[in-house]
Amino acid sequence: MDSQQFKYPATPRAEADALKVLIGGILGMVVAMGIGRFIFTPILPLMQRDLGMTNSVAGWLAGLNYLGYLAGAIVCSVTPGMLRSWLITGGSLFVSIATTLFMGATISVHWWGLMRFAGGFASAVLFIVITAEVGETLSRRGYGHWLGALYGGVGLGIAISGLVVPPLDNIGGWIGAWYGAGLLAAILAVIGLLLGRRRELVKPITIDESRTPVSLSSVRLLAVGYFFEGLGYIVTATFLVAIISMTPGLEDFAPYSWVAVGLAAVPSTIFWPYLGRRIGNRKALLGAYLLQADQSLRSTWERVFATVNFLKMLAERERLNSDIQGILDQQTDAWGIKVANVEIKHVDLDDSMIRAIAKQAEAERSRRAKVIHAEGEMQAAEKLTAAAAILEQNPQALQLRYLQTLTEIAPGGSSTIVFPLPMDLIMPLMGKKE
Repeated sequence: MDSQQFKYPATPRAEADALKVLIGGILGMVVAMGIGRFIFTPILPLMQRDLGMTNSVAGWLAGLNYLGYLAGAIVCSVTPGMLRSWLITGGSLFVSIATTLFMGATISVHWWGLMRFAGGFASAVLFIVITAEVGETLSRRGYGHWLGALYGGVGLGIAISGLVVPPLDNIGGWIGAWYGAGLLAAILAVIGLLLGRRRELVKPITIDESRTPVSLSSVRLLAVGYFFEGLGYIVTATFLVAIISMTPGLEDFAPYSWVAVGLAAVPSTIFWPYLGRRIGNRKALLGAYLLQADQSLRSTWERVFATVNFLKMLAERERLNSDIQGILDQQTDAWGIKVANVEIKHVDLDDSMIRAIAKQAEAERSRRAKVIHAEGEMQAAEKLTAAAAILEQNPQALQLRYLQTLTEIAPGGSSTIVFPLPMDLIMPLMGKKE
């Protein structure tokens, strides 16, 4: 049975109201995801610096947060009716803010783990509630195509978290960072609620039963792929700032790398839905995965080539091809993308690199010349030592060597030679004269 969904008339007032709802939802995503869930990433290096927190503890805390997020998503899918309860949604918002605020109130790993788990659970509930409420409101007002912008709040929250942590660190260290993030989340939550609250009673949606249902097998396959996608990015999402902060020369830029991640995520929520409407969601998703594979290839090349010099790269291209393909297969198999072949065919070098290679080659030639000269001197010294030993055993041979030297230095008849006369020859004569 075909039926029409109720929509508000398209007026400037309706558009303004829809925009307010969208902005309120974006602020909600900032609070629930950008701060409540991902603020841990830029604060982690501060906790490791001030408390000596190990990577193992940091990994466990991050894992508990993701586990709480998974638990919240499962609970929402099993009991969707709870999402209509203001007690549940309001409580989740309070828990998200409180667990962020009070992370700075203790140094107990157990309390940290409990709060990260509860914060992850609350983030999942808020994410689903905000998506459902904002999406339903926008669709009824005829602005459903705006929904992709809602998820830009996640990237915006990540960027904000990266920006506020350095000044908060200067004020109060890692404790001040948690307290400041919690207060900021509370302020943004109030603004988001004021902007995004419903002002009218929403009429129920009538479902078009003639639409072809989605295959559950496709959903399961997508869920498995999405699971491995999350498994691949969790390490980077947790330790990115910590890794950069430990890189010599990049310590001051570490917090702002998280800002770059957030700013890159904001336009992606508009671009990819637009591309999906143009070429189809499946092709757009495949394009996103291919882009990830390309970036993985670039980072993999940098990691592999950092361990070899230029000459070794040219001499062992086959082995490097195999190493790169193996690393890429580990990262892309979960996405359903198979890299058939990797081959190094051409290497572009800029002028500075060419000059550096030329200098290196010149220095190498000079080094080899000096080594060859030194080896020749050493061999000559060894032969001279052996010759001296032979002459020492046969003194007459030294006289013969004198005569041979005369023939070598005086091939013509016009040479004047001052020839040293051995004292052994004249000593007998001197004795007779006496």
